[in-house]
Amino acid sequence: MAASPMSEPPYAVEALGLEKTYPGGPAALRGIDFYLRSGERVALLGPNGAGKTTLVKTIAGLLTPDAGELKLFGARPAPALRRRLGFLFEEAENLYGYLTGWENLLFYGRLAGVREHTLRRRALELLDEFDLEAAKGRPAQSLSRGQKQRLALASVLIQGARSTSSMSRPWGSICPPSATSSRVFRSFPPLWLRRMTRCSPGRSPTASW
Repeated sequence: MAASPMSEPPYAVEALGLEKTYPGGPAALRGIDFYLRSGERVALLGPNGAGKTTLVKTIAGLLTPDAGELKLFGARPAPALRRRLGFLFEEAENLYGYLTGWENLLFYGRLAGVREHTLRRRALELLDEFDLEAAKGRPAQSLSRGQKQRLALASVLIQGARSTSSMSRPWGSICPPSATSSRVFRSFPPLWLRRMTRCSPGRSPTASW
């Protein structure tokens, strides 16, 4: 039976009852339900050990859940679907230190299949928006920690063809209030805030808004 033209598109990320326990450690995820639509902005808040990074790594395919179901764009995860997602983890480890700021942006844009004309225009815009003009011709390894973090954020945003971006502590080295941080934060639309909490047996898994 054909789907109704009025039916909503599937969630970009849909997690049902995810569980993950590290060997010899506590349960990092315990029955987590999580839903994210394309274009929606959600911030996961919680103390250390609440499972925020574990959830993002599970969505990225870096960890395999012990139980539960994960869907990407309405289907079981597959490499082609994960290529529609962009990820950024703490400490800006996605940057290539020997490449300049400009070269890093072009590399990730080309990797995502962004057209060259659009890529170069968008790279210049991001360097300006993130106050990184001085980093354009400098190797990433020579940048300050805050500059690296802003460049790492830009390297995710330049992959504009992707549908969803997941970030773990992306603001770690950006210290507000400042003119630079204000410009960076304006690059991201308003966020929905979701707080991750550890769940006791028998309680509803995800958490509170």
